[in-house]
Amino acid sequence: MDKNSKNAYLYIAPFVIVFLTFNIYPILLTFYFSLTSYSGMGGIENADFVGIGNYLRLTQDKYFVESLFNTLIIWGSGFFFQILIALGLALIFSDIQLKMKGV
Repeated sequence: MDKNSKNAYLYIAPFVIVFLTFNIYPILLTFYFSLTSYSGMGGIENADFVGIGNYLRLTQDKYFVESLFNTLIIWGSGFFFQILIALGLALIFSDIQLKMKGV
């Protein structure tokens, strides 16, 4: 391994440490908690492993299915309007005659 490779790892190390600490660790911990009966109170040692039981119970809840459907509608409509606005702005700013006039 040459000196440039070692320097590259040193430059990347802070990002990797922060990424693992603030992104990957919370995701893995949340997934672990989703497989237990942990209530959020007390220590982690109070969490009993229940497997996918929480997910099975979640799919049978009528409010979950309804909220999932509502979330998809809101996401879909928001995405549609964002794309329309972005496309409109791109057309306005890319027009040669109107390029940055009055901005």
